[in-house]
Amino acid sequence: MAQNESAAPCVAITGNQAWNQMIGIIGMSQNWMPNGGAAQTLAAVNFPSSTVMLCDKCNVEPPAGEAASSFDGNLNGWGPGPIITGVNWWDYSGSGGEMPNGTLPATADIYNVNGPNGAVTAVHQARANFVFADGHVKSMVPAATDPDPVKHPESDMWNAIRTQTSN
Repeated sequence: MAQNESAAPCVAITGNQAWNQMIGIIGMSQNWMPNGGAAQTLAAVNFPSSTVMLCDKCNVEPPAGEAASSFDGNLNGWGPGPIITGVNWWDYSGSGGEMPNGTLPATADIYNVNGPNGAVTAVHQARANFVFADGHVKSMVPAATDPDPVKHPESDMWNAIRTQTSN
């Protein structure tokens, strides 16, 4: 991993299937979520070889247009800041937790969480490292982990409880 980069747990929260349902592998103890935000059981992960568990995520996400080198410490060091949650509103912190989305237009700024990479930091020749539920690691373009969340939900590698896959 590069400087200012860490392995981000992929909690993956969605509002599409149920109100703020946990669909990722790693849980996040939150009593207001269905099932208390518990982690998925091994039996619930339908496609472990194509389900993301950890990925590269920058420790320092500066505001758009500002250099990461101008910030000290881990700005995302509390709450879900260092976690890929799929939302950008957690406790109104503004922490960028968006999942990749292959339908979004590319952005020039690699730290812009509103582009196709989401909050995944792709600094290795425009790729990031992904650890999957079965333990293997693969270098991928982040948008390939969820190329079209609306038309092809079966390709969403962040959803541990999907019932079909194209991967």
